[in-house]
Amino acid sequence: MKFQEFLRRSSKPDTYGQWYNKLMVAVEDPARPVGENGELHLYTVPPVNGDLTLFQSYTGFGKIKDFTYRER
Repeated sequence: MKFQEFLRRSSKPDTYGQWYNKLMVAVEDPARPVGENGELHLYTVPPVNGDLTLFQSYTGFGKIKDFTYRER
């Protein structure tokens, strides 16, 4: 689990502008074949003790050890 720190938080609402405040969670799904069992879920975190809300999910990765982004 991590919050990705982006440099351009106030830029136009592109991918980085949408993702800078999302909690990213990488998991393995043992029901999927090895090499395709990694999943990445992005959650919106409410301001005060609310439930996390799923924003987007990506599947079909190998085991995810870490993730990082390069801003352009």
